[in-house]
Amino acid sequence: LGETASDEKIYVDSEWRGYMMPLGITGINQNQPILEKDGHWFFTETSRENSQYRRFCLLCGGLSDKATRDIIPGEYRESATWKIEKHVRTLELLYASEIESRLTGAVVGQILLHYENGYQQSVPLRVGENISTIYHNFAAKTDRVSLVGEGLTGNDSASILSIGCNFNLKLESFSIVVDTRDTSIALMAATVMW
Repeated sequence: LGETASDEKIYVDSEWRGYMMPLGITGINQNQPILEKDGHWFFTETSRENSQYRRFCLLCGGLSDKATRDIIPGEYRESATWKIEKHVRTLELLYASEIESRLTGAVVGQILLHYENGYQQSVPLRVGENISTIYHNFAAKTDRVSLVGEGLTGNDSASILSIGCNFNLKLESFSIVVDTRDTSIALMAATVMW
């Protein structure tokens, strides 16, 4: 993820928490930054402050005030793009996500695959399919990875999403766009299979 992996905390609202927190992944530490889970391999970035935690690229559509629903002022990075420049069969993403329960079933953003000839493939981020909450992850089309750390419970997890790509075309890059308030994605790692 390079320079985009500069964030170390995500706002966690599920299970009535309501504060910023760092994320660790079960079985990963400073001496073992690689995650292998059921054939999925990811290299993760270690936190600068605590080797138990991971760095990530945080994307957020903004946060709403709980009482007024007005957007809370702040700087929110809503999208990011990463270069691939290879023919690949599958793009795999390791991420934690946090959404408000009122968004269940909604499309809150998209993953865009940009190919060499200008062709673009869109994967909608639909709550309950490929994006969910950290607590009791209910994203049905993802694999789960247990999270660890202060304030996290045994029910907290990140997701692994596998996206089939057009191997006949070079995948130039991929982007993630979050365009709905109260939706956050902490992209921890991405890998490709060819």
